[in-house]
Amino acid sequence: MDIHSIRQMLRTRSIYEIPLRVTYYARVSSESDEQLNSLGNQISYYEDFIRRNMAWTFVPGYIDEGLSGISTKKRENFNRMVDEAAEDKFDLIITKEISRFARNTLDSIQYTRQLLASGVGVFFQNDNINTFDEDSELRLSIMSSIAQDELRKLSSRVKFGHQQAIKQNVVLGNSRIFGYQKADGRLVIDEAQAPMVRELFQLYATDEYSMKQIETIFWNKGYRNMNGKKIAHSTMSGMIANPKYKGYYVGNKVKVVDMFTKKQKFLPPEEWVMFKDETGEIVPAIVTEELWEQANKVLRRRSEDVKNRQGICNHANLLTGKLFCTNCGTPYYRRESKDKAGNKNSKWVCSGKINHGKDSCPSFPIYESEIIPLLFEVFRDTREASAAMMEEYEKMYRTLTADGELTKMIDTQEGIIEMALKKKSKLLQLVALDSITPADFKEMTAQCNAEIKAAEQELSQLHQQEESSAEFRTHMEKVRSTLKAAEQDVANGIVTKDFIDTFIDKIFVTPEEDGSMRLDIRIFTGDATQKYLQRLKSRAGHMTGACERSEENAGVPTVSDDASRAGHTFKDIIENFDFANTVKLMVKGGVLFVTLQEFNSAKADMSPEKITSADMGYIFEELIRKFSESYDEQAGAHFTSRDIIYLMTELLVAPEKAEIMEEGCTKTAYDMAMGTSQMLGCLTERLQAISEDAALTCFGQEFNPETYAIAKADMLIKGGNASGMKYGDTLSDDAFTGYEFDYIISNPPFGIDWKREKTQVEAEAKKGFDGRFGPGLPAISDGQMLFMLNGVKKLKPGSGRMAIIQNGSSLFTGDAGSGASEIRRYVIEGDLVEAIIQLPTDLFYNTGISTYIWVITKGKPIHRGGKVQLIDASKCFVKRRKNIGSKRVDLDDACIDLILRAYEGFVDETYEENGLAVESKVFDNSFFGFTKVTVETAQADAKGKPVLKKGKKQPVKGASDTEIIPLSEDRDTYMKKNVLPYNPLAYIDPAKDKIGYEVPFTRLFYKFTQPTPSAEIFEEIKALEDEETILMKELFGNA
Repeated sequence: MDIHSIRQMLRTRSIYEIPLRVTYYARVSSESDEQLNSLGNQISYYEDFIRRNMAWTFVPGYIDEGLSGISTKKRENFNRMVDEAAEDKFDLIITKEISRFARNTLDSIQYTRQLLASGVGVFFQNDNINTFDEDSELRLSIMSSIAQDELRKLSSRVKFGHQQAIKQNVVLGNSRIFGYQKADGRLVIDEAQAPMVRELFQLYATDEYSMKQIETIFWNKGYRNMNGKKIAHSTMSGMIANPKYKGYYVGNKVKVVDMFTKKQKFLPPEEWVMFKDETGEIVPAIVTEELWEQANKVLRRRSEDVKNRQGICNHANLLTGKLFCTNCGTPYYRRESKDKAGNKNSKWVCSGKINHGKDSCPSFPIYESEIIPLLFEVFRDTREASAAMMEEYEKMYRTLTADGELTKMIDTQEGIIEMALKKKSKLLQLVALDSITPADFKEMTAQCNAEIKAAEQELSQLHQQEESSAEFRTHMEKVRSTLKAAEQDVANGIVTKDFIDTFIDKIFVTPEEDGSMRLDIRIFTGDATQKYLQRLKSRAGHMTGACERSEENAGVPTVSDDASRAGHTFKDIIENFDFANTVKLMVKGGVLFVTLQEFNSAKADMSPEKITSADMGYIFEELIRKFSESYDEQAGAHFTSRDIIYLMTELLVAPEKAEIMEEGCTKTAYDMAMGTSQMLGCLTERLQAISEDAALTCFGQEFNPETYAIAKADMLIKGGNASGMKYGDTLSDDAFTGYEFDYIISNPPFGIDWKREKTQVEAEAKKGFDGRFGPGLPAISDGQMLFMLNGVKKLKPGSGRMAIIQNGSSLFTGDAGSGASEIRRYVIEGDLVEAIIQLPTDLFYNTGISTYIWVITKGKPIHRGGKVQLIDASKCFVKRRKNIGSKRVDLDDACIDLILRAYEGFVDETYEENGLAVESKVFDNSFFGFTKVTVETAQADAKGKPVLKKGKKQPVKGASDTEIIPLSEDRDTYMKKNVLPYNPLAYIDPAKDKIGYEVPFTRLFYKFTQPTPSAEIFEEIKALEDEETILMKELFGNA
């Protein structure tokens, strides 16, 4: 039974009267006899209580013993209960009170929500809270917070006891301290381990040995840790810093700041409880204070050196901190390598592969002799782009500081302030001499103050502009010096460590399926270039020792030079925005300063405190829509508003929320017609709303230059993957060949032909399923289904999900065997279509037509296998107070929630709430398929029998007809029922069969409305005529 049905029943019945499968959860927090007896009583009570209720079916309970209620992480049976709830093994859990379930408010709400999502409620009996009640979460939050506060107070009392023990000279903590044994709250020197401790301090105090060197020395001497393994250098650092070894007691070094997350804070030394043990009986010294101080002096100095060198390589290795494996998420480490002739050729190996074995990562070593020439190429490839970027910067800087205009404006405002102050001084003299009245003095002084205030505000803005210009100049000088140094290094034919540190930002290494490795080389400007290394037989010899690299190709990089290069970030943005010409035009028109002034004024404050993120998004969209229309009607024709995008993002993440909440969740997303990247932005927001730790890397392609520039700039400002934003035509110039994504979200253009891309599209279609368009090509007048195929090709196998908007033609256009029908056949027979949702009309800014969201996935849940869900949400909308173009309706939160309920319910049902209605229907995949058969009429002899030639019937010319037979229906049965009664000589020619697929959405959701009877219509007409007669008499009398 679903939650909606249970809640409907609860309006007229109690929970005890509803037929449910019921289990219980019991827990005690210690293993004392008293507590265990309590547990036994709980079990007996709940089993008897559930069995006595005639409406309920008993399901064996779940029990945890001796476990704290702070967190649910270690409660094995509790977690098993949550898992089995998702398997639909019961409907209701009864437990004693919230503190038995969890004393942590976050856990309480998180798990009750998770259980409700599985259709399972929780009844906290003592608290009288039933999570099937719609107001239960508010009451649960209040009660959980009370339980949580009780636990905090208990924890504080325990901590107070610890502090008292410290002050009473009792050594707390564990007994695993090198050189000591612990007995009766005191430390006793372990003479077997003490020599090792003394030697550690003696060696380190000389300042001649590093911790790593001492680690090796101790291993060779046979010193081992408590587990019989090497004593780590990090452990030895802790020993050096521990005052216990010089005979000092120290406690209160660590404070638990959050008892729920167990997060700890190391307190500063001034907060420690520390004293010298003068008796030598509580904490006897192993080393002298002098030796301890000398060793710690070395430790402090070295620690400070490490802090100062953070982020800076401390040795001459070229690529340290630059190479990263995207498969493992780990850096590359340098390893020395020699050929048979003894020549050195350093190689770099993925550290994940080093730590976890060669089978853990498909990467292979990268030799410096191969990568150095690549770095030369990258510099040569990007040199012009970097210089162009500097030139654009210079133009912008000169425009801002042209003719010393800024200095003049500052002088003018300072002059206004000085003049107003002089006026005030003169007014003071005049009022003192009674030359003006006090009232006049007050009024004129107020005017002066207003002038001063306005001038000071203006001056503040001008100074900010001046400072920005100075910072701009400093930044340009830094970039220029970096380029100059790199130019000299390359001219000298060397790649130095300084060159790498200044010019190369990061190199991301990605193993490819064909055995090659893609290198994404990012330079200091933000630009990126892709290069490829091939794993040749000669290279494998270095790894396996099977063969040696031949002399002719030694040191020569094996690079795939046809790899596409990513656009240069800043240069792309500036060029596509056409900033320089725009600034010139604004200067020429005299509006540049006014524009800057307006945007820096108080009334232009668009901070989050003034305007919410959602409202800022709508402002942004409205501007884009208007300006896109001004130069290209098609560009803004189907601009997607945020309410539609929010629904699409919910449909994408709905089945994966638990996965997104897992630690370290990383996903990729792609928009093939990204516009200004708002869809990618909203999807990022949604993932981070589910989990702040979730990471989404975005990719997108856009054909319109200005919207592409906006998308790239927006991604750059947000700190996203700006290099993943590509310019170009997705159909004819795919920027992401070979990529696979977790999520695809897109609203490609529909109703627009693909004549311009015809040559490239048809060429790729000839590749079959190795390309994107293997299933078929739609009519050349509408290319939207090509975008759908592009998305399908790029979905990650086994899990990828796509939400794509299409108009109605994708549902039914094209005859059986046509390209459009074959595309539908491909996605439906391939069990890729999860759901199709019809949206309300008048939802887009510039079109009022019917539109549909197709949810396509390569990872259908088992219960959806072989099925397609259709959802009619055409009546689920709220009317706008004011229309924006063709947009007359919105999808508010209530609409989106109702559509998601229907989607997640996955049953044939109509969902209604507050005047909104959504209808869901589920069909087998085969329901949408049909065979278009050719029906012939056989020639007959004089007796009316079919004429046969070589055993085959002969058709009557010109008498052919066609029939549409559903795939779910037997063709012989169909013919006997629908054709043969009217034409006994009819037969099907199987050679002409064509399979087709269509989704008759409108017909499936059509509801017949009984026509109004004619008598009622007559009466309505007669009433209107009578009303008209009365009105006429009132106007003209009886004349």
